Amino acid sequence: MADRIDLMLQANTQGQLPESYKKAYSKNMSQLQVYLDDTHTLIRQAEHFGGLPIQYVQSNTGRLYATGVNVQGCKRQIRHAALVGCYDYDIAACHFSILTQMAAKFGLKCDAIDDYIANKAQTRLDLSNMLGVEVDNVKTVLTAMAYGARQSLDPRDAIAKEIGQEAAQHFYGLDLYKALKNDISKATDKILKAHPLVKQRFINSIGKELIVTRKKQKVALKDIERHTKMSHLLQGVEAAVLEVAVRTFPSNIVLLQHDGFTTTGPIDLAVLHAAVKEQTGYVLKFEQDLVTMPDPDFDADFASIKTKLKKREKVNVHAGLQVFWGSLSRTVGVGLDDLLPPNPLPLDEVETPF
Repeated sequence: MADRIDLMLQANTQGQLPESYKKAYSKNMSQLQVYLDDTHTLIRQAEHFGGLPIQYVQSNTGRLYATGVNVQGCKRQIRHAALVGCYDYDIAACHFSILTQMAAKFGLKCDAIDDYIANKAQTRLDLSNMLGVEVDNVKTVLTAMAYGARQSLDPRDAIAKEIGQEAAQHFYGLDLYKALKNDISKATDKILKAHPLVKQRFINSIGKELIVTRKKQKVALKDIERHTKMSHLLQGVEAAVLEVAVRTFPSNIVLLQHDGFTTTGPIDLAVLHAAVKEQTGYVLKFEQDLVTMPDPDFDADFASIKTKLKKREKVNVHAGLQVFWGSLSRTVGVGLDDLLPPNPLPLDEVETPF
C-alpha cells in the first residue's frame, strides 16, 4: 500500500493522477503525504511488534477511540490493506435505526426514517446521482443529519463542507430531506422531553453523564444544545451494542470501530442480533463484508502512467560539500587547498577504547 500511495504522490505531482483516485482518496491532495507517513508508521509497528497493537480510550459518550497512528483512525483504504481477509461488521443505518426505535419507545412513529432504513441502498444511490456526489458522501451527509446538522450553505458546516454548496442547496430542496428533517426534529423533541434525569444528571445507555465545558467552565444542562444531548444518547446505545459484540465474540474481534468492528473470520449474525436485542432492547442489523485489497484495478490503471512519470533524481549525499571544504581551506586551513579532498573520505574503522 505504501508503494501505491507513493506512486499516486508522484503521479499527482506530475499531473498524471486520474480523477477517480483524487475523489477516492482526498479532496486535498496534500493528504496523500499524510497517508504515506501513516502507512509507513503502521508497517514499522507491525514489524516491531509482530502485529498492530491498539490502545483505546473511552470518551465521555462511551465511544472507544484508538490512540496514536492506528488502523481505526487511518484512511479506509489503508485499513483495508492492513486487514485483507478479515471481516467488517457495521450496524445498518446505525444512527437512524437507533433514533427511530428510541422514539418508538415513547410512542412516536417516524415514517420517513423507517422508509429510508428499509430502502437505504437505493436511496443513497438515487441521492448520489441527483446530487452528483459519491455514495460515501451521501452516507456522511445523512449521518450528519441524524446528529442534527444544520441546513446551511456555510462551507464550514457539516453538509455543505461534505458535498459543496451547490449540491447542499439542491439537497435541501428535496422532499426526502424535508421529511427526514421533520422526523429527526420530532423524534429529538419527544426523546429529550421523555428522557429521565438521574439526580439531575443526563445519563446515556452506557452510564456516561453528559458534560460540556466552555472556557473551562461546566455548561448547565439547560444550556446544552439539543443535538449535543441527542448525540450523547445515540452514541451511548452504539457503545452499548459494541460491548455486547465484544462479550459475545471476545476471541474473534481484532478492531473496534464506532458503529461496527472487524473480526478474523465470519461470525454467526443470528447469535449477535439475538444478543443485542436481549441485552440492549434494540433490534439492529449488522452487515458483513469481506475485507479485500482496495482499488483492484490499480495496477492496470497505473501501468501506462508509470511509463510517463519522470524518474526522481537521486539525492547527492555530497551536495554542497565542495563549498564547505573550500571555505574551510580559506579559514582554518589557509594554504591547504591542494591537501583537503573535494569530498570527505571514509575513515578507517578503529576499535573503540570504551
